[in-house]
Amino acid sequence: MEANKETALMGMKEISDAAGYSWQTLERLIKNDNFPAVKICGRWSSDKALIVEWKREKIRNK
Repeated sequence: MEANKETALMGMKEISDAAGYSWQTLERLIKNDNFPAVKICGRWSSDKALIVEWKREKIRNK
């Protein structure tokens, strides 16, 4: 799935707001649970569509 301007998220606040988790929880999920976010040149980046798919996978695997 390719990111675009409408679904791209920049910075931990945007990602946190879109995902519905605190930044502390996101850091744990990124480290331990393959949450779809990456730090590029010191700034966190993610994508809304990837977050939705990640959540769906978690639901499917429960």
